[in-house]
Amino acid sequence: MRKLSLGLSFAAMVMFAACGDENGSSADDLGESSSSSEVDLIKSSASDKSSSSSSEEVDPGDSKDSSSSSSEDIGSSESEDSSSSNEEESSCSEELESSSSEESSSSISSSSSDASIYSAKANTLTDLRNGRVYRTTTIQVEDDEHGMSYPQVWMAENLDFVTENSWCGGGDETKEGDCSVYGRLYTWSAAVGKTEDECGAGKECGLGTGDIRGVCPKGWHLPSKAELELLISSVGGCSIAKCNTANTAGSALKSSSGWQPHNGIENRNTYGFSALPAGYRRSSDGTFRNEGYEAYFWSSTEYDSNGAYHMSMFSDINSAYLLETGNGKDAGISVRCLKKL
Repeated sequence: MRKLSLGLSFAAMVMFAACGDENGSSADDLGESSSSSEVDLIKSSASDKSSSSSSEEVDPGDSKDSSSSSSEDIGSSESEDSSSSNEEESSCSEELESSSSEESSSSISSSSSDASIYSAKANTLTDLRNGRVYRTTTIQVEDDEHGMSYPQVWMAENLDFVTENSWCGGGDETKEGDCSVYGRLYTWSAAVGKTEDECGAGKECGLGTGDIRGVCPKGWHLPSKAELELLISSVGGCSIAKCNTANTAGSALKSSSGWQPHNGIENRNTYGFSALPAGYRRSSDGTFRNEGYEAYFWSSTEYDSNGAYHMSMFSDINSAYLLETGNGKDAGISVRCLKKL
């Protein structure tokens, strides 16, 4: 079994001021398919082709269950202490802004609120559901179809928020890995914030259009197939169906460390996305596979009742792909969240 040891440490201290009601609000497994037809398709294609905004934001909300799917965003303004329970909404927003600006010298408790703090200046996202702080990165994408260019703000680490049907990534056989390094692996239904009975393998979920928050922090969402395709095409990649140039998106998105080395492969991490090879959890036997060699990231887009689209990267090719086929919803893979525009 391939094995990799990688140590990273993250520390963060933030303070959160909460407001009142005015601010409220089994099918084919990925491992099996990826290790055969789809991985062969990716690698075959790769060899054939030679392969910040300036302000801080706070997204406050009611104290809710962590499975809440609300995606309200509430802005904030300059800080001012509240002296009355009947103060206007603007005063409440001012207190929230003060909290985010003092995050370097304050702390929060676990499970404090269904809310998040994004700092464009520090490039951090604080998930106030559990106090976890993530690095973020902003990547300018080119939407040729609509003639637009705009930034996508991504988490630069894998999501680490406990839900049912999630496990620490980077494991080996039956042993889970290190959540502090690799985040968690989620089934597709867990990633989109549904139960296995609602959206698991064999279930047509029909989430509809619009952003799907799913397991992501408030104000962020699970990227759609189209959003992942746009990311890949903007950093040197393409979809298999349209690929007529060398695909180097994997090289541009992969962390410069943590991957098993291969001759001719450059992991440059050009855009700070820092994709790490957390591997995956195979549903058929519950084992953890390919830490150090493979990375997968869910999209919110269903392929059929048994599969959903995901972005894939491998240690021995420079490419990244969102395949034109789906994979098993009950496999466990990583999640990266995208900020709501």
